[in-house]
Amino acid sequence: MTNYRILHRIVLINIANNKYADVEMNGNTCFVGTNNYGKTSLQRAILFFYSANSRGLGISQSQKPFEEHYFRYENSYIVYEVSTEEGNFFVLVYRHNKLNFRFVDSPYDPDFFFNEQDEALKFNEVLKKLEKRGVYFSNQIDTFERYRNVLYGT
Repeated sequence: MTNYRILHRIVLINIANNKYADVEMNGNTCFVGTNNYGKTSLQRAILFFYSANSRGLGISQSQKPFEEHYFRYENSYIVYEVSTEEGNFFVLVYRHNKLNFRFVDSPYDPDFFFNEQDEALKFNEVLKKLEKRGVYFSNQIDTFERYRNVLYGT
């Protein structure tokens, strides 16, 4: 049996100028829309998923670095839902001084990230919700190399 991992969905929460974007990556995906509505942010999020490197994302030196521009708030997240032969899990990317990753053994659920008023939760509140529901999440991963090793199984 083949061990596959397919990027199934990308969710941006408080990333750059996007309060919320949820895109399923089934088949072909075309980004069309008005300027400043997140097309480039989604493209960079896809590249970042595969490379886990904020340098080769087409950001010029005159612009703010990826981490500063996209993760402005303490409740800014990129969520990558990944499909495998065993089910779905998601990778949570957040900023705590620098970019960090956590692997979460569950499909993406917006309820993990928002309160009753649809406000994005702070990171510690997200972890508390996951714990309360008995959802396993990895320790904090703070290097691109460790992230790639876990994601690709090396």
